[in-house]
Amino acid sequence: LSSLPGWDGQLSITALGLPGTSAIGQTFVAPDAQVLTSLSLFLRADPLSADPGRLQLRAYVMAWDGEKATGPVLHESAIVAGATSASLQRYDFAIPHVPLVGGRQYVAFLTTLGLWDEMGGGFELGTSNGFGLTIGDAFAGGQFVSHDIGDGFANDFSRLAIDRWSTHRTRDDLAFEARFAPATTTAPEPASLALLGTGALALAGAGALRRRERGTAA
Repeated sequence: LSSLPGWDGQLSITALGLPGTSAIGQTFVAPDAQVLTSLSLFLRADPLSADPGRLQLRAYVMAWDGEKATGPVLHESAIVAGATSASLQRYDFAIPHVPLVGGRQYVAFLTTLGLWDEMGGGFELGTSNGFGLTIGDAFAGGQFVSHDIGDGFANDFSRLAIDRWSTHRTRDDLAFEARFAPATTTAPEPASLALLGTGALALAGAGALRRRERGTAA
């Protein structure tokens, strides 16, 4: 899944940081029989930030109920530092084969919640739409969403599953790429197959013995 074909490589949205915007993400519908393996987003330093590199953030994947993140955390990345360059940089997050339900909505997002409770710092994520412009629906299966929060909840991650997120214009998307791999069923080991065969033979032998005993009794 990707919005990159519809992105010009330059347009971006407002900064992620505290206080204010505490999470920025992209919703999407999971494909059938697939597992999520990686997520890519584009970040750049906020020109108004004196020290954007000290911003700490994580990437997450959760289910999406149409208004907010919901259910358990399906993936939590390691902590990464905010971008320090004014140019948009690609951030790749490896995801250890997270199984998703085909046809269900999810949200992949970056957040500062629980990691940074000081004023200042910030960076921006690349998007497929800039403010005031509509360049088309780059990704029809979801949209850009954000969560805004005040100083009082600067480290309260649970607010992401309580508060209604901002959905903005429905034609906006982050510049993102989510990669999937086919879901596979683990095949039994050869030793396990041998044990299963032995068990089946034993059951068959026991059944034959019971039939002979019934015939003798008759």
